[in-house]
Amino acid sequence: MKTIYFKLFYFGGFGLLLASCTPKSSAVLSNTTPATAVPEKTSSTMTTTQPTANSISNAILGEWDYTAFGTPLGDVPGKLNLKNENGILIGTLTGNGTTSPLSDLKSDQNKITGHFYYSDIKIAITATFEGQNLLGEMSAGSEGSFKLTGKKVK
Repeated sequence: MKTIYFKLFYFGGFGLLLASCTPKSSAVLSNTTPATAVPEKTSSTMTTTQPTANSISNAILGEWDYTAFGTPLGDVPGKLNLKNENGILIGTLTGNGTTSPLSDLKSDQNKITGHFYYSDIKIAITATFEGQNLLGEMSAGSEGSFKLTGKKVK
């Protein structure tokens, strides 16, 4: 178990947070796993809170067949795979002979946002999941935006 001691100093209205692994008289955060402390200022004292685990809806997880309509390559079918790895949403898109990891992937109940790269073009994706159906959009900047629909495979 690692104990980290925090001390908060105020300079002209700005706070400076110092952390130390040697005992000092300050607020204490103890944890057996690595964590990010989030300071909450309350007058001249500070408390820390543990970030909550990413809540990922099981309804969006799995394999989805999709089609992106009206792209420069025509209507492009593919697969979207979403999984929960230790509270982190991981996704890949497979289509047109390539597999691309989704970056900055975030979920909010039945909705995801993220992006991937195809031929050095950053493509943003948003999708909403309702039952076995997926509706969304891919946006490739100056290349345009493309409707996305799909169905859950497993």
